[in-house]
Amino acid sequence: MDEFFINQILNIWGKYPNYAPASASPLLHGLDQFQYGVQEYPRNRRIQHR
Repeated sequence: MDEFFINQILNIWGKYPNYAPASASPLLHGLDQFQYGVQEYPRNRRIQHR
């Protein structure tokens, strides 16, 4: 886990507020949401149409 990767996560949080952290451990929650987001990408219109 390096600075670049964390910055990527923060960029994704910035672009996709739906995946913003809401738990007591924001980074772990964000990683979960990030993986979900990548998984759901083809079916998620909000992300597709930015």
